[in-house]
Amino acid sequence: MRVTDVIRKETKFERILTIIAFILILFFLMYVINETNAIDSNIEKNKFITVGRVYKYEEGMKGKRIYLYEYYYKGQIFDKTSTEGNIQNGRCLDRFFIVNLSSENPEYSKIFLNQEVKDTSVILKAGFSKKKL
Repeated sequence: MRVTDVIRKETKFERILTIIAFILILFFLMYVINETNAIDSNIEKNKFITVGRVYKYEEGMKGKRIYLYEYYYKGQIFDKTSTEGNIQNGRCLDRFFIVNLSSENPEYSKIFLNQEVKDTSVILKAGFSKKKL
């Protein structure tokens, strides 16, 4: 067997591996997009509007902001994260915002950091205690 034959076999093998990797990445991306659309659709179909409180703010990789928030549904507290929003330097900490969630799957939620809630009666009705105000 000559050296050129070995190189050709390795090249073909590398091409096949590259194609397989590309296909797997494509399927993964399609799954993620489909799952995200399914969650958004579920929230829209079974929409329940409540209030959530941002309790932590972090700077992620490449300056991406991560907001940790909590909300109540039927007496149970849920903790979620969001990377959507553009409130800088954590100015949203310990503030309350509108949250849309799915009444069918209450762990599916979306917080709207541009819709602050300041009415304490609405906040208390959403399940928060006076200590968190």
